[in-house]
Amino acid sequence: MVSCPTLSSYRVTYSDFAGVRVVAGDGPIPMTVEAIVALMDEILVEPGSFVSLTDEAGRMLQLLVDDDGGLVIDFPSPRERGSYGGRIDADAFKTALRTMNGELERDGMGELAFEPW
Repeated sequence: MVSCPTLSSYRVTYSDFAGVRVVAGDGPIPMTVEAIVALMDEILVEPGSFVSLTDEAGRMLQLLVDDDGGLVIDFPSPRERGSYGGRIDADAFKTALRTMNGELERDGMGELAFEPW
């Protein structure tokens, strides 16, 4: 059976800057792609707010609203002891997420720089 990208599920944590809407890292919830897209529109509106996704293989990415209101993407890579990160347009990310079919990939996310921990 072929899975539909928009029906793929990820484990999600998030927090708005005020801490009113929070799902902590120790209690991620499963969400479909379309639910994540809607969540992004609700949560990623002010600096300090974030959404974190984890796929079934344990790969993670984090989206954070920077101080200037821009969106930062971060792909932690524990094996390499660092993260790949950069800026991304929210609409571009949503488009890429819809094509990932449940697997978080750095390809198609623009230029990402590696930062060691």
